[in-house]
Amino acid sequence: MVDGKRIQSEYQSLSGYIGHCENDQLDEYLYLWIPYPIQEVGIRVISPIGAYTPATKDIIESNPLLQKDISFDPFIVFEIPNTSIVDKSKILESGSKVTWKSTFKNDDANEKVTGLKEKETASVIRPAATSPKFVGLYRVKIAAAKDTKLIGSYLMQVGTVGNKSIIISDNLKDLFKKVSNQ
Repeated sequence: MVDGKRIQSEYQSLSGYIGHCENDQLDEYLYLWIPYPIQEVGIRVISPIGAYTPATKDIIESNPLLQKDISFDPFIVFEIPNTSIVDKSKILESGSKVTWKSTFKNDDANEKVTGLKEKETASVIRPAATSPKFVGLYRVKIAAAKDTKLIGSYLMQVGTVGNKSIIISDNLKDLFKKVSNQ
């Protein structure tokens, strides 16, 4: 729940990441490991987290409550590597050398205001009918709309159809560790 409002998803599997941005950074990157082929990825970013009650399997960044009531207008970019990385043993080696390509952007600038302080951006990403399904390493860039700086808390949720969760981390080393432990 965020500020007393229930947040629901149409996806069977939902992975959440609670984080915060400070020091006027321009963007934040989160890495996704999709362990099985899927047709669709739904991504939602809500800022601020306010009184959100984390789900049991949400990943909580260290000290996310630092700026829990400060918000920014989220802008999300889904990025794919120029060379597919589907072997989990290659996450560190290849992931740090790869060039990332922006494939889908959404800021919902005029679409969704859920309250006076709360902004939500949601995107559904589907590959073209002729392209392969999503599997392997991907990246999500979170920025503030209208070229402003990121300051505040956020909840990013990634949903898929199916029973397996996507693994999320803010760095490749941690992502590799999480994927290796599965």
